[in-house]
Amino acid sequence: MTKNAGKSGKIRFDGVDVSAVVNQMQRELLGRRIINIYDGVSDSDSFLIKFDGDGKPFLFMESGVRFHTTTHQSSLQQEGMPSPFCSKLRKHLRGLRLERVTQLGNYDRVINLVFGSGELRHSLILELYARGNLILADSSYKILALLRSHEYEEVSVKVGEIYPVTYATSLGSTTEGLLGMTAEQALVWVKDEVNNHQQKQKNSGKSKKGSQLAIPLKAFLLKPSSGAYHYGPSLLEHCILCAGLDPNTRIGPDTVDDALSIGDWSELINSLNVEGNSKLKSIVSSEGSGHILYRINDAKSQKTSSRLEGLDHTDKVLQEFHPYILKQHEGRDILNYSSFAEAVDEFFAHLGGQKQALRAVAAEMVAQQRLDKIRNDQQQRILSLEREQDKLKKHAELIEIHADEVEKALNVINSALDTGMDWEALNMLVEVEQKNENPIALLIKKLTLDQDAIIISLPDTLIGEETTYTDVTVSLQESAHGNARDMFAKYRAFKEKSQKTLEASTKALKAAEANAQRQLAEAQKKSNITTIIQAARKPLWFEKFHWFITSDNYLVLGGRDAHQNEILVKRYLRPGDAYLHADVHGAASCILRAKRRRREDGRTEPLLLADQALREAGNFTICRSSAWASKMVTSSWWVESHQVSKTAPTGEYLSVGSFMVRGKKNFLPPTQLEMGLAVLFKLGDEDSIARHRNERRDFTLLDSSDFNTNAEHYIKGTNIEN
Repeated sequence: MTKNAGKSGKIRFDGVDVSAVVNQMQRELLGRRIINIYDGVSDSDSFLIKFDGDGKPFLFMESGVRFHTTTHQSSLQQEGMPSPFCSKLRKHLRGLRLERVTQLGNYDRVINLVFGSGELRHSLILELYARGNLILADSSYKILALLRSHEYEEVSVKVGEIYPVTYATSLGSTTEGLLGMTAEQALVWVKDEVNNHQQKQKNSGKSKKGSQLAIPLKAFLLKPSSGAYHYGPSLLEHCILCAGLDPNTRIGPDTVDDALSIGDWSELINSLNVEGNSKLKSIVSSEGSGHILYRINDAKSQKTSSRLEGLDHTDKVLQEFHPYILKQHEGRDILNYSSFAEAVDEFFAHLGGQKQALRAVAAEMVAQQRLDKIRNDQQQRILSLEREQDKLKKHAELIEIHADEVEKALNVINSALDTGMDWEALNMLVEVEQKNENPIALLIKKLTLDQDAIIISLPDTLIGEETTYTDVTVSLQESAHGNARDMFAKYRAFKEKSQKTLEASTKALKAAEANAQRQLAEAQKKSNITTIIQAARKPLWFEKFHWFITSDNYLVLGGRDAHQNEILVKRYLRPGDAYLHADVHGAASCILRAKRRRREDGRTEPLLLADQALREAGNFTICRSSAWASKMVTSSWWVESHQVSKTAPTGEYLSVGSFMVRGKKNFLPPTQLEMGLAVLFKLGDEDSIARHRNERRDFTLLDSSDFNTNAEHYIKGTNIEN
């Protein structure tokens, strides 16, 4: 399936993509044995199959979406115990060879991988349509396990049933359709399709006008009855454009006769046969290539891109992947790859990185919003306390300034209440006196006798030239100065409370920031963007051992255990190399690999070992023994490769990792127990390699007469091998 490239782009395989990967697998993976099977990432039904052979390639399969070889296996593999379905796959498939890879149907999105032969033969069937499925079947195609059960039109797909291989193979295999029609027949076909579509709309109860029933030309060709639907959306669009037509030309009841002429149909049928078949044949006949369409990233995505900084394609938005360049791709920005699987692997790796980056940005935004909310709440609380204390202070100061007037107002109201006057009568009395412009009555704004208080309006002479009034609530139980005193006491209490709130909010903010940082760290750890985007580096053959490179560029290897000691001596100890060991418990077998010169007849011969390299290798041998823990300074020794043997004396037995050394041992001087840690950089361009070419020089080789004779070859680096 594909989507509009201007929006989401292509996110899953179509039938042509399947064909491209199947052909590549037939060239690269047939005959390889399965080493192991792993669960894929947790948010999809996906699995990783590891094969033996050169490079130990991984095949990634995601139900309903894609399958291809990958170099990003470390980021696609799920940690932990295998799922029940993965365990089932391991039980039946591990150790079997891949015998056959086929695409079922007529470029259908169903792949059949056959492992083993005879009674051990098993099939792993991957379905890439709808939600997809992965089915494990035996030699008779009896289903042993599957991700989900479903039904074809006639057959059930579930455990214990026979998988309908013949039914799937027959799908779309008919030659009928536009590819075998004349232009006049194509016009009749499209009229029938328009009528069928119109009838379906009526039966469904949806009444639409003729223009609303129109369907794009590309959608017509994607119908199974067209006979060309297996081309897929991209190749069909290519064929339509090559015929000089618009893929979005709408054909409906009102336009079926005028949308395309007989000549247009003739050109379209010819393009489908010529261009379509040409592209399909190119996938099978050649090794193929891969292409990714992209657009330049916009400024809105800079925050996401900053999380991917230092990785490939951070300035691009990858949109589509294809096994070939089509007409609609002309003028588009394109990345080219040597194989389609490589292009798909890079596309989905980058897409996964973008998703992880968006998740990390979203988590950061949520944490930041939560932190901002806490900060705003604390600030609002502090501001509220400050406003309240300022209000109390101001009211207290106003009461002190107008203490006489406030006292008179309090006395008038208290006197009236003492005489037993009714509250309503008292309100009426105040209103009458205000109309008579009694200055004391004018101060009273409201009587709140139910709260044993009154509200008075006092002129605010503190503000400036204009006289404004401030409403102040005073208690009838206190005098004017008593009210001011109470307000000052409340002001001091609010001030202390504000200070405590400020201290508490500071602690709360620190705790919230620490919690936010912890959440961000967890989100970044889960995203693990660098691992997702960067392809796993292929380890060098010697990295499975303890190893280092001496200051004069010799390779030293040491076994990690008895089994590796056995492998080192049997497989990697060559004539001219030195075998190093120490008479200390736990000392590993070490090898100093001699440099070799290629002779004119094509053979190689070892060169003399440098004393400096022997001393450094001896120190490595001691440091990798129990002498390191006990801080014991002792000596190691070395012998030539022919002195080391696995043949034990008569009547004796040599355990794994033990060897017989015959002849003289060359003891090295004792050295301090010192080891260092280095960072290994990979040089990716010729200029960098040239700058560092002669940094590690072998002075023993430089002083030898053989070097003086062949100095030109040695300087060029063409005559020396390690």
